[in-house]
Amino acid sequence: TVEEKNKILTTTVTADANPEYSTDPGNDTADKVFLLSINEANEYFSSSDERICQPTDYAVANGTCESDSGTCWWWLRSPGSYWSYAAYVYSDGNVSAYGNDVDSAGHAVRPALWIDLNS
Repeated sequence: TVEEKNKILTTTVTADANPEYSTDPGNDTADKVFLLSINEANEYFSSSDERICQPTDYAVANGTCESDSGTCWWWLRSPGSYWSYAAYVYSDGNVSAYGNDVDSAGHAVRPALWIDLNS
């Protein structure tokens, strides 16, 4: 609804550096919807078990690969080890700072956003 859309905040999304590689993270942006960084994935999900993602039927129908256990990899916004790589979370919930080529198929996208619960 319009009311729900108005609760979605525009957020300064920082270009967080990769903690293991010196790849250029780019520039900060202002967005309503974004991907988590490596640091945020570790902060908001305190363990690999909490970072495990089970894809929706829609995601699988649109190319997300499922592991034998029914989980999937998902992208982060932090750069990987090369300019064309992005970090991601393995299907077991562990973070790959090395990353994968951004045109790799099969990874899920888990959008993040901040909402204003007081309006």
